[in-house]
Amino acid sequence: MNYFPTPEDLAKAMAYLFSKEGMMLRQDDLQDTALQVMQFFGFEREVVGNHLEPDEISLMYQLEDVGLVGTRIEEHNLIDGKPWRVNYFILNAKKIRECSSKNLEGNSIDVSQVYDDLPKEVWAR
Repeated sequence: MNYFPTPEDLAKAMAYLFSKEGMMLRQDDLQDTALQVMQFFGFEREVVGNHLEPDEISLMYQLEDVGLVGTRIEEHNLIDGKPWRVNYFILNAKKIRECSSKNLEGNSIDVSQVYDDLPKEVWAR
């Protein structure tokens, strides 16, 4: 596949998938996060996870949860025989492309009606 996602594509895909999970994020937050993620990757499809900070790794795992990023692990033996694990995060360009073109309207939550489905017992003191 020759397609390589842009930060805008990733932001749209994140908006779509997170909205399916019931999380509505602000557009500027999505854009900032997508730009940050794409800067990790540069022009590559993989990034070495061992080089990322803990909060960046957490973000990558959130993206993995919705399928926009995958992982793989390589294990190498050091001279003393101990294993050294190298973690990689891999862009799922196919899923990003697919989800960036989807419409959010069907996933949006009408916050004005959030309490309508609660049973009457919830309101009793």
